[in-house]
Amino acid sequence: MILIIDEWLWHDLAGENGEEKQKEAFRFLECIFKICDKIAIMENSPFIKKFWHFLNALTPEMIKFFKNYFLFNSDKCKLVDYTDKYTLKGIKPDDLYLYNLCYVLEKENDECIVITTDKPLIEVLKKQGLKVKHRDEYLKGYFIKCHV
Repeated sequence: MILIIDEWLWHDLAGENGEEKQKEAFRFLECIFKICDKIAIMENSPFIKKFWHFLNALTPEMIKFFKNYFLFNSDKCKLVDYTDKYTLKGIKPDDLYLYNLCYVLEKENDECIVITTDKPLIEVLKKQGLKVKHRDEYLKGYFIKCHV
């Protein structure tokens, strides 16, 4: 499964949403690596821009883990060239990359799911028949799958 994660990850890892969310977010990255799922990242997207923006707020361990185990590891991360050619009414411009990323992956027959905290985005993507889950709901099940 290819996971499409939006910017909540960086806010959580930076501690903006509390220590518990910070720990969960890092545990989530560890589980993705353990379970053998992949993440998809669209180059020049808000997701990757937030990573660079939050570098000073992340611990060296978090930065090293993400770079080495995902960003620079093609077995765990699928990098996709930036595109905004696919539009969808009801999606904020900053979130359009998530739809485009999902669209590109599905055209390549990759199974993917969007994991977000944005409830209106969840509804719009569900109406399109795309797999999407709220962060809290998805992590609960993922941690069980990961045995942590």
